[in-house]
Amino acid sequence: AASSFMVRAQSLNGHWADAISVGERALEVTRERRTGLFSAPSLLAALAEARLGSGDAEAARSHALEAIAAVEQQGSGLGWSEVAAWVVLARARLRLEGPVSAVEEELSRAEALARESGSRASAAQVEEARAGLAAARGDDAGRAAHLREAQRIYTEIGAMGHAERVASELAT
Repeated sequence: AASSFMVRAQSLNGHWADAISVGERALEVTRERRTGLFSAPSLLAALAEARLGSGDAEAARSHALEAIAAVEQQGSGLGWSEVAAWVVLARARLRLEGPVSAVEEELSRAEALARESGSRASAAQVEEARAGLAAARGDDAGRAAHLREAQRIYTEIGAMGHAERVASELAT
């Protein structure tokens, strides 16, 4: 769990190479020693996020699918890792395939999980991903509406850094 936190923290700061390095090593150790396997879904989701941030959408998709499979295998759903994995999977697919119907299905799954878990931060991430889908479809009004909703949620939960990042994206 600590490793997935480190990967996420580095990813949020745009330190993709560091996040990937830590994530890959932590995953290797987890698998070799068969310890901390409960944290594999979180680690894989964080690694998927880092891979996508670095521009490697194919690896991001692979790690996201692994994270989803690990959650299903463990039966440990409704955590950050499952929602994040579905969001990253949708974002990776959008980069690789464009605005195909599977992207909408993956985001709907992530949205349902975020709602079921009550995670407002996850709901904001889904809104951001929906903004990306709207942009890919050429729907500028939809993009702006989803970004405004993400910004509202981030502000509501006190995630001001995220709220400011989304505000700057709205300005473009």
